[in-house]
Amino acid sequence: MNGISKSYMTKSYSNSVSSYSNNERCGSNEYIEKTEQDTLQLSVRELDKAQICETYENLRIPLREMPVGCQNKLFDETYDIMRDYYNGKIHKEEVKEKIHHYLEEMVGMPQNCNTPFMKQRAGKVMASLYEHFSRANSRNAVAKNQQEEIDYMKKSGVKDAELDAYSTLKGSIYYNAEYYYACKDMQEFFKAVLDESAQDYGVSKVDYDYVEQNTRFTLDGGLSYNGVWNHNQYQGNHYWMDGAQGEKCIIDNDFVPPRGLIYCFTDCIHDENVERVEQFIREEKLNETDNDNKLRGKIKSMLLGLRYGDSLLNDLDRIKQTLEKSEIHFLTQQSVGYGFNYFQMLTLEENILC
Repeated sequence: MNGISKSYMTKSYSNSVSSYSNNERCGSNEYIEKTEQDTLQLSVRELDKAQICETYENLRIPLREMPVGCQNKLFDETYDIMRDYYNGKIHKEEVKEKIHHYLEEMVGMPQNCNTPFMKQRAGKVMASLYEHFSRANSRNAVAKNQQEEIDYMKKSGVKDAELDAYSTLKGSIYYNAEYYYACKDMQEFFKAVLDESAQDYGVSKVDYDYVEQNTRFTLDGGLSYNGVWNHNQYQGNHYWMDGAQGEKCIIDNDFVPPRGLIYCFTDCIHDENVERVEQFIREEKLNETDNDNKLRGKIKSMLLGLRYGDSLLNDLDRIKQTLEKSEIHFLTQQSVGYGFNYFQMLTLEENILC
C-alpha cells in the first residue's frame, strides 16, 4: 500500500491503543501511533488550503460563533467606549471606527460576505452591535445626568458634601434634557453607521425597533434614555413610589422633553440645611437678574422654590403652572399630594416661560 508501512516488533499483535502523541513524528508528515506491542506508522500527504475548499477563507470567519466570553468582552468594551465619548476623550468618528473594527473582527471584510450564511451572520452581528452600543450609550448618558444631580444637590446645600452617591440621590429627582438629546443623537449616529455598513456588506438594514423592543437588557431600563433614567430614579425613590398606586416610573418612557429643560425635585430637606438652601435660592435669583440685564434673550430662565413647614419661598406656584402648561408631568411626592417639605428647580428656555 502506497504511503503505509507496517513494522511488527513481536510475534503477538494487540489492537489496544495505550497512547498517542502529536509530538512524536517521523519526518515532517509522519505520525506514530503506539500500541502496547506493535507500532503502526502512517505517512499522510499534507493538503493545501485550496485543495481542502476553494471558499475556505470565506467560511472560516463566520463559522466562529461568538462565545459567551466574547459577548462579555463586547458588553464591557462598548461601555468603556461610550464612557470615553461622554467624557470627551474620543469623538464620533472614533466610535465609528470601533464599530467597523468589530464588524471586520466578527464577520470579515465586505468582499468576503458573499454567501447566504455569511450575510445572515453579518446581519446578526450588526444587530448585536446596535444593541450593545445602545445599552452603553443610554447608561453613560444617564450616568452624566446622575453625576450632575449629585453636584447640584451638594452645591444647593440640600445634601451634605460628605454623603455618598446613593444617599445624595435618595429622595431626589433630576432630569436634564441635554443628556436625552445627546443619547438620541448617538442612537441616530449608530443607525447611520450600521445602515452604511449594511449596504457595504449587501445585507438588509437592522430592524432597530425589533432590537429595542426585544433587548436582553430590559430589566435595567432597556435601550432608551427615559427607560434607563426611570430605572435609576426608582432605586432611590421606591420607598415612596411604591405607595403612589404602584407607580414604577417618574416620567413616561415616551416623553420628549423640550430643549433646555432641567427639572429638580427633592423631599430631603432637613432643619440644618434650610438656611443654606434659602441662601442658595436668593443668590441664584440675584445672579439670574444680573445676567438677564446684560444678556436679555440669550439665557435660560430658572424657577426655584422651597417649602418647609408653613413657609414658602419664591416660585413653587409658577413651577407648577409652567409644568402644567408645557404638559410635563413628573411623578413626585408633591404631585401625588403627600409631600410637605420639598425643594424644586425648573429651567426652561426663555421663550417657553411666560
